[in-house]
Amino acid sequence: MASQMSGRRCFHRLQSHTGRKWPLLCIALLASQLTPLQVQATDIMVAAAASLTNAFTEIGKAYEQKTPDTHVLFNFAPSGVLLEQISNGAPEDVFASADLATMDRAEKERLILHSSRANFAANKLLLVVPRDSTLELHELQDLISPEVHKIALGTPETVPAGRYAKKALEKAGLWQQLSPKLDVTQTARQSLFHVFRGQADAGLVYATGGEFAYWGANRPRSRSGQSHRLSYRCGRGIR
Repeated sequence: MASQMSGRRCFHRLQSHTGRKWPLLCIALLASQLTPLQVQATDIMVAAAASLTNAFTEIGKAYEQKTPDTHVLFNFAPSGVLLEQISNGAPEDVFASADLATMDRAEKERLILHSSRANFAANKLLLVVPRDSTLELHELQDLISPEVHKIALGTPETVPAGRYAKKALEKAGLWQQLSPKLDVTQTARQSLFHVFRGQADAGLVYATGGEFAYWGANRPRSRSGQSHRLSYRCGRGIR
């Protein structure tokens, strides 16, 4: 029950953030294009950014209720990792990326149909700290403080949240200076986990995606919304 409630909270948060009513999200958006495939198979394979895990799981259940003969199978991972898997032959009907660059690469490599591309949600970076932190961190410049020893963020090469975090730090002229403090993780969720556990003094993560709902009352606290805004993209895969 707790997991279901977490998914619902995330779903409503994303719905409110985008200002749209999209109970079936991009899966419904692409459903009409997938109709020919459903004649032969009842499974829809969806490769989605890890930050969409809770929301898409809940939405997938809703889609299956509306189309009882169809099953939605998910593969959640960092967008860059998913792109590599699809490029190596992983069969996917829908690809949902947390950034523009990865979706552009997918189209360039002819892994998705150009006509199927769509933006379906917005997000932004947050500077977060452990719930019991006493550090006065309100903007990126505050991370210079000698009291800050570790800053969690996703691997910039494969995790869109990490890529945007790097851009934000570079724009602020802090990337090189803060590099020795960086706690580089495999996913945005892992970054938040490190902050939750107190393994990092701060982290740069997404404002949405379900991670905050998962931690409940002990979730890390948000200190600042960064100026780097981003959009989630989805497209129909070619397999």
